[in-house]
Amino acid sequence: MLSRNKGFTLLEVIVALMIIATVMVSLISLTIQNIQLHEAARENTISYMVAEEYMENLVAQQTIDENMKIEDEEIKDKYPNIEVETKVEDIGTEDVAWAAFLPENTEVKILKVIVHWKEETGTRDYSLVTYIVRKME
Repeated sequence: MLSRNKGFTLLEVIVALMIIATVMVSLISLTIQNIQLHEAARENTISYMVAEEYMENLVAQQTIDENMKIEDEEIKDKYPNIEVETKVEDIGTEDVAWAAFLPENTEVKILKVIVHWKEETGTRDYSLVTYIVRKME
């Protein structure tokens, strides 16, 4: 008896190609998603570092008022799609629950640094907020 099974049938080849195509599409999809997540993590990291640097510059000032603007040309040159906004809000000591524990002549301010990351689809905002408590002189 002679065996006639010398190769693959057309149906077997089509099924094998469909399986390979499905796996390839899945892998490409995962790769694209991985690239997008990597880019978002990169933006988060850069935005946080920029906000932290601006916050450190704010805290280092002797006096902090509501109209204070801090500019960093090096960051503007390095990241042209980033815009940084700083806000200072004097909340006094009567608006905080822990005011009773503060010494006399103390000021309490909220410092906010908002990083606006501009991209083709719009703007994403990242913010860093802290309280600063200083004794007034």
